[in-house]
Amino acid sequence: MNASKLTAIHVYIIGGVVALILGLGLYFMLIKPTQEEVNSAESTKEQKLTKLQQNPDQAIKTATADRDKAQAELATAKAKWNAVMVHQSPPPQYKIPTGSREQRLPLMAGWWQLPAYVQRDAERFARGMPAVQVFTDFKSQTPSPEPNAVPPAQVVFDLGNMSCTGSFSQVLAWTRRWNQYHFPNAVDGLALQLVGAKGRVTATAHLTIYIYPMVDPTVVPPAGGGAPGGPGGSGGMPGSGGMPGSGGMPGSGGGSGGIQFGSSGGASPP
Repeated sequence: MNASKLTAIHVYIIGGVVALILGLGLYFMLIKPTQEEVNSAESTKEQKLTKLQQNPDQAIKTATADRDKAQAELATAKAKWNAVMVHQSPPPQYKIPTGSREQRLPLMAGWWQLPAYVQRDAERFARGMPAVQVFTDFKSQTPSPEPNAVPPAQVVFDLGNMSCTGSFSQVLAWTRRWNQYHFPNAVDGLALQLVGAKGRVTATAHLTIYIYPMVDPTVVPPAGGGAPGGPGGSGGMPGSGGMPGSGGMPGSGGGSGGIQFGSSGGASPP
């Protein structure tokens, strides 16, 4: 059609058709779905109100059962968490102090002895496998005597180097055995070297141990972890690879509030 022949009536008709199409599109795309959702919600509400009015005692019983189920599930979850934390935490005499300064003070004696205990415990575990020869060069340092320096989160013990000599299969079994250690740990920098006849090898590696205090899982520890600790400084261990084998705990990034006890020196292979 020639645009010069369009009249006002044509323009009105075209505008009306366009407006009708837009209106129908808005209705079916926006208004109708919203109305259906509102109607569905109202229907569900009416059904629940009807059931409640017909049998309020049953509604109360159902709500009570749901509450009891939720409380039982919470208790089970807390029990599982507590069992895991007890397994991964030091003995009561070396309990990591938590809470206020007054609550921490009676536990500071055990806190000062904790690094030495962790070193002894790790050395015992390292030498606990027969048929292999193990050397350790673990070192521990006394933490700060200040109660506020105790971290609210993980404590990192960078114990140092160790070595194991035996057959190839024995050495790998000794390495994987660290997956069974009760404290989370990382065996990093594993290196194997042939040292004798009949396939005897020596493995050298670096051991880091992570210990967590027994705290309420529903309580978020304060950020920052308090004042710096003693020798070794504060802050978590830089991220590093975990030990080979199944289930090994990977190297942990610097945890918030963690304190690290450092070490130096290397294990001497036989």
